[in-house]
Amino acid sequence: MTDPTILKFGAIAYHRNGVGGHGFHVVLFRASTDGKERNMVAVCFDERPECTAVLDVDLVAAGNVAMGENSWRGDVWADELAPLLKAHEEA
Repeated sequence: MTDPTILKFGAIAYHRNGVGGHGFHVVLFRASTDGKERNMVAVCFDERPECTAVLDVDLVAAGNVAMGENSWRGDVWADELAPLLKAHEEA
């Protein structure tokens, strides 16, 4: 397995689950992982940054959300996502 690399960032947005819910960022990006270029989405929770979900967007669109087939460890992406999230919060 190769180390994942973010090639290009796309859209980023901040959301909150309801009035008093936990805030989170949604980030679209293009990445190279497992020898393939993929369109990815990350959901990064503010209060629990270790709880980041990363999925292949094209697999989701095809109906595949299976663990082990369309799942990546969010902590692996954390170093590359962190500066983008910080810049978005400061903007």
